[in-house]
Amino acid sequence: MSKFLLLPLFVVMISLGGCVPETDANFSAGARSDFGKLIYDARIVGLSEIVEVDEYTPFSELKVYVDVIGSEGEKTIAPAIFRFELYSYEPYVTGKKGSRIYLWKDIDLIDPKIANDYWHDIFSSFEFSLTLPKALLRDKYILAVTVISPIGERVTVTNIVQCHKIDR
Repeated sequence: MSKFLLLPLFVVMISLGGCVPETDANFSAGARSDFGKLIYDARIVGLSEIVEVDEYTPFSELKVYVDVIGSEGEKTIAPAIFRFELYSYEPYVTGKKGSRIYLWKDIDLIDPKIANDYWHDIFSSFEFSLTLPKALLRDKYILAVTVISPIGERVTVTNIVQCHKIDR
């Protein structure tokens, strides 16, 4: 067989081998193309809430969905560090948070493999489940999320979250 026939056959076999860069192996197609974009803004999605599981569990669950917005206004899976803080809700004080009640450890999603674990494809948002000691539970809080880019830029957003009790 001629070496001119073997070369194209070899190139085809290599291209069909399915080699994927290790950092992209677990991402969906949309998330893979977005990872690495710069952060322009962020939003706490309205589905975020505090859920009291039952009276015997010492912790409640704070479900938080965060949209990271790119420079063109699109939701993106940009690398970032997420910082969550919970403040008391002061209904008659406009534009100010009450005292800080709880601060969680920062969640580092700079690594694409770790970021993919928090990415929720259906909502195109990051999904976080944070625990909150039940002793702190009240009706309403102000949740602050700070999104820190790999180059140190910060975007902080706040939203009111409600406490809900579910019956099982």
